[in-house]
Amino acid sequence: MKRIIASLVIFSASAAFSATSDAWIVSPPPTAVAAKKIEIPVSDVFEVVTSMAEHAQSALHKKTFVPLSEQHARMFTGHYYSCPDGKRPFLVRAVAGFAGTGAFHVSRLGDAVWISHESLGEEFISSRTALVVNLDFTPTAAYASVSIIR
Repeated sequence: MKRIIASLVIFSASAAFSATSDAWIVSPPPTAVAAKKIEIPVSDVFEVVTSMAEHAQSALHKKTFVPLSEQHARMFTGHYYSCPDGKRPFLVRAVAGFAGTGAFHVSRLGDAVWISHESLGEEFISSRTALVVNLDFTPTAAYASVSIIR
């Protein structure tokens, strides 16, 4: 029962903040949500370092994701980046609703990537960032959503 209530709180917070003016927040359509949701392992997700944030946002100005070489992925994330055989790095839009708290969750919905950020806070403060995600498929779309729990 607690899990159901928590899910409803998260869903309602997400719905309340999905109508923001930040064009980077694009929730998946119902048809995508109906697809089987597969969590991307945390070991395949890397946050872009602060010094490369502007460059990442520029690269994602007109696209929700872009393929990267491993060299460029390392440039965006740092020396700790690694990509296992059979996967390719992609730079993907991400938005935090209250930066400094919470975490990103990355999922596959069919042939799309969904990055959601869940955080604690009293107000929505949009913080654009990007993630480098290693994928074993080429996405057809990428979505970013935000949930804030008070």
